[in-house]
Amino acid sequence: MPHKALNGRWPSLWAWAWLRVLAVGIWVGLIAAPAWAAEGSQPVVAVWLDPTGTATPDVAFEQLQGAQAQPYTPRRIWPFAPGQAYWFLLGPIGLDEPLAISVPYPGVDQVELFWRTDPQAPWQLRRAGDQIPNSEWPLPYLHPVFFALAKPAAMMLRVDHGLPSALPVLVQTQREFAEEAQYALMAVGAYVGFVLLVVILALTHALVYRQRLFALYAAYVVVLALTQASLVGAAARFLWPHAPLLADRAPLVFPMLSLVMGTWLVREIVRPLPSPWLDRVLWASMGIGLVFALRFAWFGLTPGYVYANLYFLASVPLLPGVLLWHALRRSDSSWWFVAGISALLLAAGFVALSNIGWLPRRSWTPYWPQIGAWLEIPLFMFGLLQRNRRERELQLRQASLQKDDPTTGLLNERMTLERLSHAIERAQGGGEFRVALLVGLRDIEAIGRELGDSGRNSALVHAALAITRVMRPGDTAGRVGDAEFLLILEHCRTPEQARSVATRVIAQGLAQRFSTIERGRGLRLWVVIAQSVGGWPDARMLLHEMRREAARVRGDETRAIAIINPP
Repeated sequence: MPHKALNGRWPSLWAWAWLRVLAVGIWVGLIAAPAWAAEGSQPVVAVWLDPTGTATPDVAFEQLQGAQAQPYTPRRIWPFAPGQAYWFLLGPIGLDEPLAISVPYPGVDQVELFWRTDPQAPWQLRRAGDQIPNSEWPLPYLHPVFFALAKPAAMMLRVDHGLPSALPVLVQTQREFAEEAQYALMAVGAYVGFVLLVVILALTHALVYRQRLFALYAAYVVVLALTQASLVGAAARFLWPHAPLLADRAPLVFPMLSLVMGTWLVREIVRPLPSPWLDRVLWASMGIGLVFALRFAWFGLTPGYVYANLYFLASVPLLPGVLLWHALRRSDSSWWFVAGISALLLAAGFVALSNIGWLPRRSWTPYWPQIGAWLEIPLFMFGLLQRNRRERELQLRQASLQKDDPTTGLLNERMTLERLSHAIERAQGGGEFRVALLVGLRDIEAIGRELGDSGRNSALVHAALAITRVMRPGDTAGRVGDAEFLLILEHCRTPEQARSVATRVIAQGLAQRFSTIERGRGLRLWVVIAQSVGGWPDARMLLHEMRREAARVRGDETRAIAIINPP
């Protein structure tokens, strides 16, 4: 028994260990990422805040070279706010090839590149960002990218954004950018293919097994994928490239909707809930998320953005806590859900903390939710598949109990009598010779007194095994009494064949490896053969007559086989 318990807990232990490794990995990444994002050679040499947002490029260029300019660090949180603009001066670029100037921050409102080839030449302008349709960007991509000639005389970036944020700027050759873009788009395509595969698999399970939970999970994965696509800029590039309003508000709306769907999914997984107040808390959480989603969809970015992040942070202990209770008290499969939702919420929690200023924002911060979602989706799928397998096993076990005898595995009395009734009807309709055998254990009472209930049940199992060994395809065997079995033969067409089967049943009983102190090895069986079952009006009358004859056989130690014919 101990090894079975260990095997049953193995998925839980594995999922718990995976969760711990995942948490450690996230914290290590949080600590080590600043070292990976070392400043190195930075293209930005100065920053100037335009408090009115109306300065011309010439004024901004002059201010960037004066005392009002600030030094630039890529990890600094710049206090962007509506109505203001930040200007970034790019220093001399030591590259002799055409340039690609990137702002790898999906979701920035507007980025303008001003550049000129000669100090006296007019400024040239390129625009990108969520306030401009992605299809009208100089290079439609996941984030703003501008192409420029090698070694321009001067370059500046003007940035409008509504939230305090770090602003990474990258200058590289166009060839280097093209190579990196290929890998980025390949990753987006792989993620989309993975999501489609999971959705199709979930919907297939929902249709085949009539499991509403799989359909809800498929909807949750779709909303989660739209959330990730909105946050990394893939949705603005491929789904709504001509709708800047959607590109601007989708990164606000879909995270709230994904949290609502996640709460709904958790509620369905743990039902019935342990208490009514917890159900009300989950419903209230979903309602708050919908309110925030509608508010962002209608008004866009509002001061309520901070409260939305606090609402998200409140969900971080709530949802994993509910699943943790379910895993400890009800189902081991919930450990997969605990690991999955913890991966997503921990990763997204760093973004929420950086949004409200509790953690510094880095250039890699927006991509933490993608890593968490990539881990959560398969973990949830594994948990649902394991949960579905156990439910199917339980349903099959319940269905078998309705037709099978739990001790011997043969048909129970109700199903056996139905089969006997069908055999009588077929014999009456076709005039065929059909045979039924009633088999019993002669020493069942003595076995019970000597070996107890376990020995009695073991004897019944051995008797059932002796009967099944003489059966052929199409025959029916079932338990019809405390120690009696009915065998309906479909292949016997003569009395001699029926008596041969009865003799083999008795021989198989004696050959069983079942022994008692008083009677030695084997089982003594008796058999009553009912020939031409079509001559009886119904199954119960036939069984009654067979039992009357069986009483005489049990009283005579010299008899093992008896035959009855229709009246």
